[in-house]
Amino acid sequence: MKRLLSFAVMSAMALALFAVSVPLSGGEKKQEEKGTSQPVEQALKKIFPDLVGKPEAEAIFIDDAGLVAKCDYEKDKGCKAYPVKNKSGLKGYALAWVSEEGFKAPVKVLTGITLDGDIVGIEVLEQSETPERGSKITEAEFREQFPKKNLANTKWSIDKDKKSPGDIKAISGASFSSKAVTLAVKESLEFFAKYKDAISKAQK
Repeated sequence: MKRLLSFAVMSAMALALFAVSVPLSGGEKKQEEKGTSQPVEQALKKIFPDLVGKPEAEAIFIDDAGLVAKCDYEKDKGCKAYPVKNKSGLKGYALAWVSEEGFKAPVKVLTGITLDGDIVGIEVLEQSETPERGSKITEAEFREQFPKKNLANTKWSIDKDKKSPGDIKAISGASFSSKAVTLAVKESLEFFAKYKDAISKAQK
């Protein structure tokens, strides 16, 4: 009986120690589990540090009902293009775009574009990718590949390894997440190229 009691006590102690040493379900930090969610205003300031005014309040609408699930769409108005100005005047535009190619969920990206169609910078607005892997699409090392790229000078292919070369270097172990961002950026540029004249006309 004493042996059984002693064994029970030791087992309980071992379980208690195990519970302390092992992380909670999932083993991921709560903040990481939530993913990324940042407002457009905040992302705009990161891409265009010298912007003035309120691009969101001055948004231009392009009505393309086929892009409801893709662009930053407002019902009965259309896709939003955010005009970005500095003290010298109009500097470019920003477009928020969704890609369904994320590993765990859709990824939403804000792309800053010059008047000539070159990328100024990108910011991930929403993502729920795998922590420490796909979530690295938010980090500067990945995002800083995009500035100065455009539809003409980039093939928009993912560089996974030596057997699959491309001009966008994928995050190791997160090719789906890397592809999601790349597609969102590319489609934003295509939208801008298609509607550039209409956007410029509306801006005037």
